[in-house]
Amino acid sequence: MNRLLILITRSTVLLCCLAPLGCKLGHKLEVTTLAPSPDGSNVVALVEKDAFIDRNFEVRLFRTHESVRRGSIVFVSPDEGLPVGTERFIWSQDARYILLLGKHFFLTNEPLQSGDQLYLLYDTKSQKVWCNSPQKPELPRFTLSELAKLKFGSIGEGSDPHKSLP
Repeated sequence: MNRLLILITRSTVLLCCLAPLGCKLGHKLEVTTLAPSPDGSNVVALVEKDAFIDRNFEVRLFRTHESVRRGSIVFVSPDEGLPVGTERFIWSQDARYILLLGKHFFLTNEPLQSGDQLYLLYDTKSQKVWCNSPQKPELPRFTLSELAKLKFGSIGEGSDPHKSLP
């Protein structure tokens, strides 16, 4: 009887430890926005992470012919606001920089006329990340005037938030 109890206890502990891991391994990625680079070589995607209370996401960069699962995680968000799906990516014209804008981030800077907020900037060459979130104090900030130097063209203040600019 004691052996049976020990076996059941061990099985229960093992199941409790491995069940969450198994769920993560089989988890389907929820990509809420993506944008191919102007030269067609890369794609950037916003991938939602499992949320318990707050929203968190990853920004992943991958080659056009690869799966988003194989992409490099270039940024992991702190807790951010809902709803999902108000974000968009814009690539610089030379396909070097990626800009993430959205309407529901926890930021202190003023939004654009469209309501979008400048959230994340990524340099694909140097792999440097800028973020305007006060929850990421270790990362440098950036402004709209700095983006003009990086050849983004028009940020599209009144454009559809689900479209990326060419």
